[in-house]
Amino acid sequence: MSRHDIGQSIQPPAQLDLAWLGEQADEHGLRWLLVHADDGINWGERRARRWVLSYDVAPEIAPAFVPEHVQQVRLFDEAGDLLIWRE
Repeated sequence: MSRHDIGQSIQPPAQLDLAWLGEQADEHGLRWLLVHADDGINWGERRARRWVLSYDVAPEIAPAFVPEHVQQVRLFDEAGDLLIWRE
């Protein structure tokens, strides 16, 4: 697992997607996902190198992951925290 210094910047892809977020989570040991989007909030857990989202479990209360709707994403665990936001 690689470590980054506090406050280090990374450049997400122009089209944020779950695959890239999964790569970041796996690389940095981050199990949990929290997405704030225009249409609601989605939680996720990384299991066997794939995301299980609250939308998968309860689509009646959690929105689908739509990259264009994302305002911010937080990947976190005891290993650390990665915050990505739209400017």
